[in-house]
Order: sequence, then structure tokens, then C-alpha cells
Amino acid sequence: MTDQETPLIDPEALGIEVSWSFGHGQSDAVELPRADVRECFFAAGLDADHYVEPVDEDDALRRAARYAKQSKRIVVRPLARPRKDTPRAYGIYARHERDGEAGDGWKCGARVRMSGLNAVCLPPEGSATSDPDCKQVGDEMAARANVVLDNCQNVDISNALCALGYASIWVNRRRNSGGVYLIRSDSGESRERAEKFVKVLKGIAKLSGRHATGAGRTGRSARAYQFFPQIQEVYPKPLTMASWGESAREDIEADVRGLIAELGQMSIDGKMRDKTKTARAEEADALIRKAEHLRVFLGSAVEDIAGLLTGIRDGFLKAIGDSTAAAKTGIDAVMDSAEQAACTNCGRRPDVSGVAGCPACEVGPPDPAPQPAAAPARRGRRRLSEEDLSLFDVGV
Repeated sequence: MTDQETPLIDPEALGIEVSWSFGHGQSDAVELPRADVRECFFAAGLDADHYVEPVDEDDALRRAARYAKQSKRIVVRPLARPRKDTPRAYGIYARHERDGEAGDGWKCGARVRMSGLNAVCLPPEGSATSDPDCKQVGDEMAARANVVLDNCQNVDISNALCALGYASIWVNRRRNSGGVYLIRSDSGESRERAEKFVKVLKGIAKLSGRHATGAGRTGRSARAYQFFPQIQEVYPKPLTMASWGESAREDIEADVRGLIAELGQMSIDGKMRDKTKTARAEEADALIRKAEHLRVFLGSAVEDIAGLLTGIRDGFLKAIGDSTAAAKTGIDAVMDSAEQAACTNCGRRPDVSGVAGCPACEVGPPDPAPQPAAAPARRGRRRLSEEDLSLFDVGV
């Protein structure tokens, strides 16, 4: 078999496990031309416009100000009311000491703003000259902002890869720093997504290595400014299935909790816009598709998860263009569904309220034991308890 015929991913693999790191901990460890990073996505058959977004000018100035060299004598502060032709402007102030305890004075010695497509350092408005120390800080800050506008740094690369990962329906396993992700590759469509992700990772790694060595760095110095992907194939072994099954459950559960919290808040204040309600309903639909895609890990819990998410989606849709009454109807339906007692025979919850017995095994739960009266709770504010979320539990 020739190299061209060698599959990028083993057909027997369940998927690929991916993560990445940068040479050192600084946020600008890697600086790659934005056009070249976009080409890595295009070369993998992806539309880079969906993943490598241009940096907002306001964000570029913010990121530059974060690393400005301030001291006891020089400080950088955003101007409260800059002119309309720049999204943001910063003043660089020099400290002027005074005798006594009336307070030291601060005088603006330079300013940094956008001028056209570039960040520039200028004297304070109404002044022809800049304070030398303030100008030095301002020049460095403007230069850094321009680098951010033209290049992809650590955060930009990670954001682009995360956007591609979510589009590839990955499973996220958090850790202290960054994450480890699983992308399935055991079917034609999922294998194609996984292979494109691998091609992007390898393309960015090769690009960063070329730029690091091209700057005259060698050895350990060059590695400090490179992007390092970690890629390995995952096979359906018992321990692997158990570990990633737990991660898949926690991944979807976290998103469901967030949607339920927003639905509950909407039922209280009714301040959510119709556009946001539609977006949340679409998120619920996307989670239903994700749960189905991860059936190999979630098993029979997929139907229960889909039922809960359908109630959440309908709650948002019913509230579009209506009063908070529709929203309350939606949250009540979700809560009532989640509060149904589990069947003592099979452990599953009834899928249809009002039906005697359990549709799964036709054995109904026993009569509930009498409980002391509880204080009335405000509807829509209660978060699901661990018992409520037991439908996510997956036996291995």
C-alpha cells in the first residue's frame, strides 16, 4: 500500500483523542500570520471564514493594554469618552509628585487609538508633543495591537480549533489547563470530520515550526514558540468506553443544566428576546443530535435525554412573541417531566405523564411514602437535583 493509500485514521478505531499545547505559558507564545492559519483550514477542505474570525479592533486594543509596561510612574487607563472614529482609546499617564499630602498629579502624556486599520500612538489631544516615557509605552502598546490584528496568537488558535471541534460533535474532558477531546471516526461522515481535524492540527503545527525556526531560533528556543498537537486513536475497550462515557454524560449534562437555568429565569422575568429564545431552542435541538451521535456511550439514556431536551426546546418556542405565561408553561412541563418517579423495576422514568405504570416494563412504581410538607418553592428558580439528573446515568 502506498503512502497515498494509507488511511489517516485506523478504520478499526472508535475515534481520535486530541489535545494541544503551546511552547510556553505566555499568551503570545505563538504568533502566526492570520492568512496562513486560514490556509490550513482551506487545505483541509474547510471554510476558514467559519472558524478563523478577524480580531475586533476593540479586542486588539484591550489585549495590547493588558500587557502594557506600567510602573509606579506610568499607568494606562481607557479614555471614558473617546472620539467616534475609534472603538476604544487609551491614555498613558505620567505621575507628577507634589510636596505635602494634597495628592500627586497625573498628566496624560500620550494616547493610543485606532487610525484607519492600524493602532497608533499620538500626543494627547490639543498637545503637539508627548511625554517621552509615555510615548515609549504607547509605541509598544500600538505595535502589540497591530500584531494582534495581523496574527493568530494562542487564544485565537484555540478558539478556532474549539469552533471546529464543536462542529465535529466532540466530547470534552476538562482538566486543570485546557482539555482533552474525543472525535468519533467509526462511520463515514464522522471519519471525514475527524480526518479534517487532524489535517488542520498538523498544518498549524508545521506552520508554527516553520515560523519559529525562520525567526532564527533553534533547539529549545524554537520549541518555546511552537504549537504542539497530541493525537492518538481510541479503540472500544472497556476502560476507554467507561471513561469517555462518563465524560459524554457530564458534557451533555452541563449544557442541559445551563438551558434549564435560562428557561427558569425567562419564566420569572420574561426579559429574554425572541431571537435569543430561538437560539436556545436551536441549541436544544443540537444537543439532541449530539446525544444521538454519542449513543455508543450513552446507551438507552439517549431517549430520556432527548425527551427532556424536547421539553426545554418547546418551552422556549412557546414563549416566542408571547407573555411570560407561555414561558411558565414550558418550565412547568420540563420540571414535571423531570420530577416523575423512576420505576423501581427498571429504573427508567415514564415517558408520558398520566399513563399508569412504566411503558418500558409495564410495572408501575409503588405508592410514595408520606413526606412532611415542604416550604413552597418559587417555580422556575429551582435547579435540578442530582436525583432529577439521574436519567443521565449510564451503566457500563
